Amino acid sequence: MSALPTHMMSGLTPAWSAANNAPVRPKPVAISSKISSTS
Repeated sequence: MSALPTHMMSGLTPAWSAANNAPVRPKPVAISSKISSTS
């Protein structure tokens, strides 16, 4: 039921929602690594 409180704090801490999601964290990290390699 984290979606309920997150919705209320959505306008307060949007980044907190992403940090709270463990499976969503490694995803952006992998993308960042790819971008770094291309750069």
